[in-house]
Amino acid sequence: MKNQDTKTRIHKKLWKGEYIDLRDYEIQDAIKKNLTIQNVFRGQIMNLSPSKLKEYDLTVGTKQISRYSGKEYKLISIRWRPNENTV
Repeated sequence: MKNQDTKTRIHKKLWKGEYIDLRDYEIQDAIKKNLTIQNVFRGQIMNLSPSKLKEYDLTVGTKQISRYSGKEYKLISIRWRPNENTV
């Protein structure tokens, strides 16, 4: 099987100390392009494969409006669980 491509997101803080936020369109784009999202926080890594991303409900996120484009998107909160080999 071919290695999946990866998109990296660097997080500077965790919401409530235990969640990362991803935008709904980032998740949809990763699923569509079969990309794994690699999340990095303080040197730890949490990979979210397309199959794992499909498990999240994109309709329940907090609505936000982009400062730059004015487009609406939702923030999807995902519990931070780093890969075991990066702890």
